[in-house]
Amino acid sequence: MATILVDVDGPVANLPEAWLMRYNQDYNDCLTVDQIDSWDMVRYVKSECGSAIYSYLDSHIYDFVKPVKGALEGVQELRKAGHRVIFVTSSPEGTGDAKYAWLKRHGFLDARGAYGDGRVSDDYIEAHDKSLIRGDVLIDDREENVQNFPGNTILFDAPHNRSYEHIRRAFSWDDVLIFARLIFASSPMPKIKVAQAVIAGVGTDEPVDISPNGAKQRMIEICISNIVPDVIVTCPPSLSQTLVRVRMGNTQDAGNVQPR
Repeated sequence: MATILVDVDGPVANLPEAWLMRYNQDYNDCLTVDQIDSWDMVRYVKSECGSAIYSYLDSHIYDFVKPVKGALEGVQELRKAGHRVIFVTSSPEGTGDAKYAWLKRHGFLDARGAYGDGRVSDDYIEAHDKSLIRGDVLIDDREENVQNFPGNTILFDAPHNRSYEHIRRAFSWDDVLIFARLIFASSPMPKIKVAQAVIAGVGTDEPVDISPNGAKQRMIEICISNIVPDVIVTCPPSLSQTLVRVRMGNTQDAGNVQPR
């Protein structure tokens, strides 16, 4: 059984939408999450709001926050696979209790015991430096957290982290589960299945333009435990323009896989 650390705000709780909803209502603005490409919120709000944007992060904010699509099902799937899921989050002053109550209210922490033995309260930790928390995998949307964590990491996609390149970028909880299975795989999966998994991880069924300027290129590198040589996988005809780089050990039944 592995210990998987999961960030709350972003991967599990859709805090940004609730935050901007309150701001837009009060300041008659139409700011969207996609416009926020850094952590400095003051840059994006009206000048009359300024640093007051952070005052919305109070004990009431979680009354408006909704779960991220697929997050609960994803957490449950990880638990069913035998992993321990611990929520590790950095909370503004006065919001920790509200966040903890939100997780319980939405079924992420069940008072009856998510594991069938009463364990639940110990699966929530507040920490600013998540590299100090012991775990096998960290799922987070903040690039500094995945950079500093000593174990395996999955970066949950968000507009503010898209300038940061990461080998495991999840665009959804389906992607999270794919990466988790690959991380914990005891032996490499057949290459065609890996190719399909990578395509799912790309987050689109549409061909990706890989022209020389690379403006629209989307490439994912999957790392499996005990990896050896690199290979390049060109995807099926329906995705003939998509190129995915995969690291694997076994090259049997590779199909259209070619060594680099």
